[in-house]
Amino acid sequence: MRFAVGVLASLALVVSAGCGGGEKLCLRHGVRCENLPKRKVYSLNWIERAPHGAAVFRVRRIEVSASGWKIRASITNGAPRTFAFPTGGQRSPLSFGLGVFSTQLPRRVEDFGNYLLKPQKIVPPFPRELTPGHTWSGTMSSDVAPRPRRWLRVLFGVFFWKGKAPEDYGRYFEWQTSHTVKGPPPRGRAAPEPGAGK
Repeated sequence: MRFAVGVLASLALVVSAGCGGGEKLCLRHGVRCENLPKRKVYSLNWIERAPHGAAVFRVRRIEVSASGWKIRASITNGAPRTFAFPTGGQRSPLSFGLGVFSTQLPRRVEDFGNYLLKPQKIVPPFPRELTPGHTWSGTMSSDVAPRPRRWLRVLFGVFFWKGKAPEDYGRYFEWQTSHTVKGPPPRGRAAPEPGAGK
């Protein structure tokens, strides 16, 4: 299953810099290659629970590199009712992926300086719904790398109940991990992005 992420072409681009054309400038999604993050694999055992035990979220691994990111995680329905996975759009917003934050402090991904990188690939695909006690386990990934040295969280949601919501659970729920990891540094020495200072 693939989702639009509103970015430039996925392949790294090499373009000429200057009139002489001798020096090459490497870009990926509009970012200088030296400013992309070094590869780092985080082996984790994050276990977090939504209010009232609606779901249990496990994050086992996050991999970050200049080629993008990959998350290995699972979602278990801990509620007495079935919930549905989002289909996208305003009525069923898709908020899965890698949250990139400017600080370690708990903040919303919508706050200034933060952003969400949605997955381009989910393996196996999310089910349409998850019945009580059942689990989806797999990977989410994208070829869009986060900015270096940012704080990383994982976002899940938005989930809606199938039929009437259980008492005290609310109409829907979503989750942003309280755990964080610090993203790796850039591959090379910091360089200004194309067009900076104009």
